[in-house]
Amino acid sequence: MKQLTLVWGKGLSVSIAVFLLIFSTSVRAQTGDVSETPSSAASEAAMPLQTAGYQEGVNYERLPVAVEARDPSKIEVVEVFSYACIHCKTFEPAVEAWAAEVADDIDFYRMPATFNQTWTSLAQGYYTAEALGVLDQVHEAMFRTIHDRGVNVADPELMAQLFEAAAGVPPAQFNQVFNSFSVRSRVQQADARGRVYRITGTPTMIVDGTYRVDARMAGSHENMLEVVDFLVEQQRSAGQSAAGAEAGQ
Repeated sequence: MKQLTLVWGKGLSVSIAVFLLIFSTSVRAQTGDVSETPSSAASEAAMPLQTAGYQEGVNYERLPVAVEARDPSKIEVVEVFSYACIHCKTFEPAVEAWAAEVADDIDFYRMPATFNQTWTSLAQGYYTAEALGVLDQVHEAMFRTIHDRGVNVADPELMAQLFEAAAGVPPAQFNQVFNSFSVRSRVQQADARGRVYRITGTPTMIVDGTYRVDARMAGSHENMLEVVDFLVEQQRSAGQSAAGAEAGQ
């Protein structure tokens, strides 16, 4: 913060100067003259984005324990979601548009939440679709079937019917993969990761295993992605600074 230095003439006492300063301030307040001085405007323009924009503890939270990314060479962004969550369904188009434009240094993926048995079964369905390579055909259909048609596809039999209708997967093949050790292991891993992320609701975004963003803190589901972009740039800058420091050693 810049300090203003006053140099007094011999004939002007400090008490007179203080009186003039108070009088001038009073006049400005009464006339509504609150325009910024060049120095204050310059100081505000020079404020870092962290101060002028999104703030830790206000718009996002730092995780108590950082979680290692699956690909440390990239900036990881994880959407924690559930097919049972209507807010996730509403958020989906925005996430899809955002994901289509991400830079090459970002590793984006979804992770299903497992708050109860219904959500765990749906998480199993998500990883089944991934294992079968039919996630693109099944993903939106899961949302629509639950929220638009009111069908409880957490029931494995009904989920098998959905996979057959949306992606041509025979029920026998679906059941084999759905109940496989590898799919169940991935669900358990997601459950453990969700606990470390301290997920309390969906959708929630995790940036680089370090920051958690939800609609409550961001202000809306749309703002979540803006906060994510801010944190991604912050992590990108930190990585570039660290690389520069190593190169200089």
